[in-house]
Amino acid sequence: MRGRITNPCRQNWRRPSRAREGDIDVILAAVPAGSRRLEHLGDAVPALRALPAWQDLSRIRRRLMESLVGALAACADWSKMISRPGHKRLAKMIGRSASTVTAAIAWLMRHGVIGRVAAGRSAAYATPDERGKRINEAAVYVLCCTAHLDVEKILARHRADAAAEARERAGQRRIRGAVEKNWHPSSLEDSLTRTRRGTTHARDRGLVELWPCNRAVATRRQQLAAARTVQDRALGLRVLSARDVRSLIRPFLEAGWTPADLLHALDHTPQGAHRLHSLDAGQDTARARGYLRWRLEHWKDPGGLVLASASARARERAEAAREAMHRDRQADARARAAAAGVESPARIAALAAMRMLFRQGGAERDSLEAAHLTA
Repeated sequence: MRGRITNPCRQNWRRPSRAREGDIDVILAAVPAGSRRLEHLGDAVPALRALPAWQDLSRIRRRLMESLVGALAACADWSKMISRPGHKRLAKMIGRSASTVTAAIAWLMRHGVIGRVAAGRSAAYATPDERGKRINEAAVYVLCCTAHLDVEKILARHRADAAAEARERAGQRRIRGAVEKNWHPSSLEDSLTRTRRGTTHARDRGLVELWPCNRAVATRRQQLAAARTVQDRALGLRVLSARDVRSLIRPFLEAGWTPADLLHALDHTPQGAHRLHSLDAGQDTARARGYLRWRLEHWKDPGGLVLASASARARERAEAAREAMHRDRQADARARAAAAGVESPARIAALAAMRMLFRQGGAERDSLEAAHLTA
């Protein structure tokens, strides 16, 4: 029936306003049943590969889904795990048609990898802003994962432990063989050294060191870890090396900025306006380097000095609010003390009114006594 809403459930057809698209309640309500919101953007593609239906897809279809999820993660807000790139932009990013993107997104929503927070609509049906202007509104998706991702992580951890145990047994066998051939201690030390140096595979290397998002750095090693944290959140910067990113963000880290402040600066202006355009994944190094340098230049004054970070400004606002509250409380206390003082105007006026009442009562009493005596 065209022109009528036939769905009795209001939340299934009513689109949230642009002001409420980022509310946590609206985002969590859009998470599909049996799924949960992602904790890290790096788990977006592993959550897709952990699906049982992933094994039924062809190789071409798998590449399409991986590129689409990677594009959604590259355009996502890491603090809320929502993405709003628009189907045309996604089609341009992955090199496919808009209809292919629409069908792929429907498949991802059907298997619980993403949830739709708000549907897209054209300017003709959009709500006008405060100036009365209508604009096209892109669909908003929340990145999710299923329980299969946790199972896959547990299995991967068990496989890694088994491989490490197998390597340790193989090293012990090599050591025993070296001792049996030559029993003197120097050969044993040489065999131990050869065993330690023989593990050169990538799976034997340690985990990459990351730095907490809300902590400032003090040393060059911490700066390098902070650069890796920024790359972990901003996928478009992964084409650069961690040392290259560190050289670009070093003035800000030395000014007391945290990785969270740098990520905020990439998506916002110093005035607080949100930047809609972000760097797409898979760009060349020159474009990524210029993008990072250009975005951070807005957070410097004309003299080249780094401005206060978003967290520092938030602390200043909170401190100013606390000082204003303290001043208001002191003013209220002084007013109450003045009102309760001996020479306060309110006390003097109250005493004058009480004396007037007493005089009026005494006059009435005297007049009644005089009338009684004359009678």
